[in-house]
Amino acid sequence: MEMRPLDIAAEQVVRWLIDQQRSGALDLTLRITRSYVVEDAPRALEGDLDAGDVEDVRDVIVVGVLEAEPPPSRDGWLLRIRVENTIGPRTPVDEPTPEGDEDIDLATFEAEFIASPASGAAFVELETERPLAQSRFQPVLDDDPHVSSPEAAGGVTGAVLAPSWKAASTSSKSRASCPS
Repeated sequence: MEMRPLDIAAEQVVRWLIDQQRSGALDLTLRITRSYVVEDAPRALEGDLDAGDVEDVRDVIVVGVLEAEPPPSRDGWLLRIRVENTIGPRTPVDEPTPEGDEDIDLATFEAEFIASPASGAAFVELETERPLAQSRFQPVLDDDPHVSSPEAAGGVTGAVLAPSWKAASTSSKSRASCPS
């Protein structure tokens, strides 16, 4: 599979998916998860804490991942949105973070990772396994200024992206690459 970043606003894609789901027209398989990552506390906190306390403090990040793909018999592609929200520092006496991936629904993903003022950067990427799928997304990948709607981009993108995706592609929260 080839993975490519997309310069598309995650907010626009999620809102379109919600609209399609409500209308019953959604013809994609969605997998949506929330997980927690615990890391060493940022160095900025070290000056605020005693030397012994720094070892116990951990930074907690909640990660939301939405994957959308067509039924298996169609073009081989997967659209992924990944959002990382920093919850902040925690100590061993704070509530423990859940382990593993937790399945969530589209409305929860939108509320916690897209609409929330605390939302971090959203990374949108496309995985393709066949040249045909890649070619259908090529106008989106090239950010072709002549493509005014997903339908004009070759059809398959119309199944994923809202017609006004071009206007929303400059969102300050969206980024064109996904962290490794």
